[in-house]
Amino acid sequence: MKKLFISLNLIASTMMFAQTYQIPTKNLVDFNVHCLNYDNNFRPCIKVKEGDIIYTLVFDQTSSKPVDINKTLNLYIKSTQSPHFKTPEGYTVENTYNDVKKYGKLVKIAGFGNYVELPSGWRANFYNKENLFETHDNEKIVSFSKVYK
Repeated sequence: MKKLFISLNLIASTMMFAQTYQIPTKNLVDFNVHCLNYDNNFRPCIKVKEGDIIYTLVFDQTSSKPVDINKTLNLYIKSTQSPHFKTPEGYTVENTYNDVKKYGKLVKIAGFGNYVELPSGWRANFYNKENLFETHDNEKIVSFSKVYK
């Protein structure tokens, strides 16, 4: 019963978020999900389709507390692995580390991989299965994410 209550709270909060940001309900791909994030917390998230691109939207509440439907959910992270997504700088998941390394130092996140922050605020994410702490010049971008603070 407790799980059902939390799920209903998450659905209600998600629907309120969609209404606030004028996201058509038909564009909600999946909205009863928790995602593990860089800070090692599970957070409520939804998948939203905009055109040909599916984004994962992660919210600022953590799973250590029940989702409070009276509290506004704020966007924490927006990410995508879509081949149709292009950053304002013109990069897609077809680009490599060599293409984006000019923008700054490779930031390493234990257990998650590495990223380079682009001028637009989008992060080009890399994940090397062999060694999480290495990223090679010819390694392709696996996803893009943007953190909202």
